[in-house]
Amino acid sequence: MAILAISFIGITVTIAIVGTMLHRAAKKEKERQQETIQVKTAIYHKFAEDFAKVGWPAWGYVTHLPPEQRSRMGKGIYSKHMKLLNYDPEMHTACVLGERGETYDIDTSGCSCPDFRKRGLPCKHMYFAVIEISDKI
Repeated sequence: MAILAISFIGITVTIAIVGTMLHRAAKKEKERQQETIQVKTAIYHKFAEDFAKVGWPAWGYVTHLPPEQRSRMGKGIYSKHMKLLNYDPEMHTACVLGERGETYDIDTSGCSCPDFRKRGLPCKHMYFAVIEISDKI
């Protein structure tokens, strides 16, 4: 009987310890997910601020949230071949040399590239230009 009681206590303690460990792990994972969301949210807000700073205010925070926009952000951020040819702060216009040597004009209504004309949302050229310009203003 004593062996049974000791076994029962041992199992109970083990379950309590495992439960506590699982609870702590779940809590840490939730905190990590919340931190990730906060970082991403800050990035989207920063893009919205930078678009407005450059003079392209139509592209607010919500514009940058869809996954396809995150892909375009990445292409603009990490491009090694695009180049900002000019930016006119008074007219809020820019010209970007694309990765294949094409030039694209950007203004308050968007970009002249096929991607923007098709979707009507910021393209990689716009993200690239915003990053380049906002760093200099």
